[in-house]
Amino acid sequence: MITKNNNLNLVDIGSISEENSDEGEPPLGTIIAILPKHGLRLPIYEKNLMSLPSVIPNKNHGFPISNKSAKFYHKHFPGSTKINWGNWKWQLRNRIRTLKQLETFVTLSNTEREILEKRGKLGKLPISITPYYASLLDERNGKQSIRRSVIPVIDELKITQEESFDPLGEDTTRPVNGIIHRYPDRALFLATSFCSVNCRYCTRSRVVGHVTKKQKTGFADWQDSIDYIQAHTEIRDVIISGGDPLTLSDKQLDWLLSGLSEIKHLEIIRIGSKIPAVLPQRITKKLLKILQKYKPLYLSLHFTHPDEITEETREACNRLADAGIPLGSQTVLLKGINDSVPIMKKLFHELLKIRVRPYYLYQCDLIEGSSHFRTSVEKGLEIIKGLRGHTSGYAIPHYVIDAPGGGGKIPILPEYYIGRNGNQVMLKNYQDKIYSYYDPVSEQKSKKLKVGICYDLKEDYKNMGYSNEDIAEFDKIETIEAIENSLKELGYETDRIGNIHNLVHLLHNGKKWDLVFNIAEGLHGISRESQVPSLLDAYGIPSTFSSSTIHSLSQHKGLVKHVLKDKGIPTAAFHVVENVEDIENINLEFPLFAKPVAEGSSKGVTATSKIKDKETLHQTVKDLLVKFQQAVLVEEFLPGREFTIGIVGTGSEAKALGVLEVFISKNAEQEIYSYANKQNYEEMIHYTIATDIEAQKSADIAIKAWKALGCRDGGRIDMRLDKNGVPNFIEVNTLAGLNPNDSDLPILCRHMGIPYTKLIQMIMDSAVKRLTPVMQ
Repeated sequence: MITKNNNLNLVDIGSISEENSDEGEPPLGTIIAILPKHGLRLPIYEKNLMSLPSVIPNKNHGFPISNKSAKFYHKHFPGSTKINWGNWKWQLRNRIRTLKQLETFVTLSNTEREILEKRGKLGKLPISITPYYASLLDERNGKQSIRRSVIPVIDELKITQEESFDPLGEDTTRPVNGIIHRYPDRALFLATSFCSVNCRYCTRSRVVGHVTKKQKTGFADWQDSIDYIQAHTEIRDVIISGGDPLTLSDKQLDWLLSGLSEIKHLEIIRIGSKIPAVLPQRITKKLLKILQKYKPLYLSLHFTHPDEITEETREACNRLADAGIPLGSQTVLLKGINDSVPIMKKLFHELLKIRVRPYYLYQCDLIEGSSHFRTSVEKGLEIIKGLRGHTSGYAIPHYVIDAPGGGGKIPILPEYYIGRNGNQVMLKNYQDKIYSYYDPVSEQKSKKLKVGICYDLKEDYKNMGYSNEDIAEFDKIETIEAIENSLKELGYETDRIGNIHNLVHLLHNGKKWDLVFNIAEGLHGISRESQVPSLLDAYGIPSTFSSSTIHSLSQHKGLVKHVLKDKGIPTAAFHVVENVEDIENINLEFPLFAKPVAEGSSKGVTATSKIKDKETLHQTVKDLLVKFQQAVLVEEFLPGREFTIGIVGTGSEAKALGVLEVFISKNAEQEIYSYANKQNYEEMIHYTIATDIEAQKSADIAIKAWKALGCRDGGRIDMRLDKNGVPNFIEVNTLAGLNPNDSDLPILCRHMGIPYTKLIQMIMDSAVKRLTPVMQ
């Protein structure tokens, strides 16, 4: 029905343009109303779109029809003409929206048919495909890229924990119904909830094609939105979106652009649309005359795959470009559709040829039912890296993640800036070659800090007769060389100190350093990792990583669990056994896990560490007490996934670098990250970066533990899931191994695409903040 809106003095069409369809109809109509404020004649809709005549006069003469399109409409629309096919309203009226219609165009796969048969009951995003776009689909191949983007599969019903119906938090940033105001100087104007073609990965699938009272958009909403923008003078840029704004009628678009153009503080108007890719016939000469009236006006066009660049699409984009309208593109990265360098390069090259500048490459949003479309972030970085240097800069978009919860677009880039070496900035090019750029700084700033390096070298102690297990935590010469080379690349003056015996001698002789990069593990005593920091403290020389107090605490796995338990950090129930008699006091639920209380590198952890009964418990703990001459930590076994979280920074600046999941090979000691497995990790262990909700929760808890303990600069925290999937703290490594090839933290960084020198830089950036101004 048509209702009178007294406030606006016009006939309100909000409930008419999408009436009689739960999937939404395009805003087309015939009746005219007057809006006094602007003196414009506006279209009002008296009939449903389906009542349009079967033959619509084509006012878009000269629009090309490719051979592929011609064959398609002759086959599937035998009663139609070229005039029909070239008319955008005819295209909209004949959209494919049901299973029955779709079956006449393609042979459906089982996964496609299954969800389409259920769709009506599920209320999922409706299907909508224009005949033109249907002509591009492979009739028999359900795995064709663009076919997968518009025809649903059963995987849409899989909703993961991290997914949301509104992942960007748009509904929480709506001051009025049609406005999303997330950024200070920009606003998103949602002009319609209708699209001619519904993309299966649509961020606004909660709105597009679904008509509710809240989601309807009409002139009243538009006027409210314009009034809001008029009242907020900080807004200089408006993006008209939806749905697809170019499905609006010419008169509606003219009214909308006219109203916005009257706002004096608006500098830019943008329109976001996929029309040139899915309904190029919409770009009529009449539309172009309207768009040309409003400057500056930009169009952001959505393209997915090179198959969308057809003769018709070229015509549409060339018309827009010839009309003087700047064109940019945005593409969503989609698994199995466009997630390769060759496909992206071809798409971006083809776009440039039709004068569309690739602008954004989006990581697929966490919209419900989209997990089968999402790639890893590393895949996106791989594509950008594969483009940079291998094609022109104009063909390389910004790779961004639209942060969940309304955080906005965050650019993601491969690491090209390494750091500074005095007056030289160190850079890495697309071939991973290192170059320096002369960039002088003031004399005070360019003064190099003198950094000593403390370490325990395996070779030194092996020559003294110590076993491989005794020196398992000590370093190879390649580790020292890698650290030293990185420090030099970063502009520091280095000095190899060696172990604590050398340090004592040098300090006695008056040697000083601005800072000591300390990775010395120590040999004797539970507090051995704190010995070098304590000695340096006595001489007033700062060092990297945690304080001597925190090193001592973290070395004792039982004490650190007590502290974190008091801080509310989840950790498995445990008992610290000081002697054989104390074994009888253990009151824990089997299976259990036992290990020395103060060893690293998984020393003392073997296949016998998992204990299933009391008899085995007594023997295993007794053996550990005898062998390592220290207390034994016994805790309830955690059966779930195991993660190690790399962390850099101190206090509020601490952050997780990533979550590395540990997988045990079939030929390894099962269920445990044992000493033998770790020593032969290349054969026994498989690592992968985990980004799911359990990994994210583990990282969050790890950061809380890191801050609660007061750890500094860099290290690792190991987590494991209990039988209920809850992440539990296992242990903290405040002096993490830094071998560039074999140590977990560098392995994690390598998987995350973080260069070794960048890791050292992040550690140093945190440490030098503790230096006095004179030292800096």
